Amino acid sequence: MPIWDILEHEVESLRGDIRESRVLPDVSPEKIREKLESRYDFSAPRPLGELTGEVIELLRDYNVHVTHPRYFGLFNPGVRYASIVADLLTALYNPQLAAWSHAPAANEIERLTLRHFCGKLSWDVDAAMMNFTSGGMEANLSGVLAAVSFHFPETGGKGMKALPADPVIYITAESHHSFVKAARMAGLGTDCLREVPLSRDFRMDTAELERMAVSDRS
Repeated sequence: MPIWDILEHEVESLRGDIRESRVLPDVSPEKIREKLESRYDFSAPRPLGELTGEVIELLRDYNVHVTHPRYFGLFNPGVRYASIVADLLTALYNPQLAAWSHAPAANEIERLTLRHFCGKLSWDVDAAMMNFTSGGMEANLSGVLAAVSFHFPETGGKGMKALPADPVIYITAESHHSFVKAARMAGLGTDCLREVPLSRDFRMDTAELERMAVSDRS
């Protein structure tokens, strides 16, 4: 079967078959490694169609199916045809959004979409600078670096050693663990993280936050 026919069949059939699959795979690392190492030794090329079918088999059997109707885990979104098509086009054209001249159309599509979201938040779309990130880790790191650059512009040239004092990042016990990585990657260190207590309904205690901020400034 041609590769595109294999892929089309999988896209169509998985949507109907997913209910009969396990949400979580019952497998050990050793089992998957044994299967992979017994098949693939990189000694010679393999036909792409053959590999495609084998990868589909592996993903069907050994994957947490976040699109399963009984999946109630983290915030993984469901899969729609639009996202499958978007991934295909992105892989096909490989637009480099780091420079407008490299991907004018893709950059303008991103700009239009982000300006729409910005307006929905009642922000000034002409004063905002924004871009999509790959996920929460990159988004939180971007936020930390933007805050440091805004409040301490001298760090742009001299780095974190130019900081006149120790910055503080306020989080809670429910904050995403990516802030730990962001603090390290930004060169601030995890001592900058201050945990604000939570209320009974898991909201940040803003009165305590204010008290902590006053104490830290002094």
